[in-house]
Amino acid sequence: NKKSGTKETTLVGKFGARNGDVAYYAHLTAISTAEKTGTPDQKITASPGILVGGSKDVDTSHFFGSIELNNAKEEAAADVKTTDTDLILGWLDRSLKNADADIYYGAKIMIGTRDIEGDKISMTSLPVFMGIEYNLNTWAIFRGSVQQNFLIGSVKDGTAVNTDPDGINSNTTFSGGLGFKYNQLTLDGTLAASNSGAINGTAFLTTASVTYNF
Repeated sequence: NKKSGTKETTLVGKFGARNGDVAYYAHLTAISTAEKTGTPDQKITASPGILVGGSKDVDTSHFFGSIELNNAKEEAAADVKTTDTDLILGWLDRSLKNADADIYYGAKIMIGTRDIEGDKISMTSLPVFMGIEYNLNTWAIFRGSVQQNFLIGSVKDGTAVNTDPDGINSNTTFSGGLGFKYNQLTLDGTLAASNSGAINGTAFLTTASVTYNF
């Protein structure tokens, strides 16, 4: 964006494979930078970073997990280094699945830590979720889901004066999407509203992707 003096560059390599009822994957962030011209100039470098994960199917149950490690450096008036660690462990059940719809529900525990020059911000949550993937016809599929934190949920900010943990609330997430299939090619679009769960113009996050299987 030349008008605002901002520039962002990202390069991520991804690998994944499936062997029977076991799947695994890895993402390597080789380049991730954000720059803004000004007084002084600012630059954030968030690489290298790595994400590894896997899953296993047992009857109608699907167990999954991942761990992500990222290092970042903010170059401004004073350099600030940050290290992020995120762990996810989860389970979902597909016993309600039928010929037309994949109906699933489950839960996952999420543990995250951000280390900012020795001061830590930690987060723990246990969201539960339910979703559906419905085949509209042979070439289109609808996806919808809802997620809400349950029982466990806290954030402890070691950088703040008051370090007592805060609870996590108002974090309902709704999402919906459409996928269009043609032979081995799939075009996906997703629309999500998060945080308060309100469906309005300020809560939208949209993504689109193209996948070719061979």
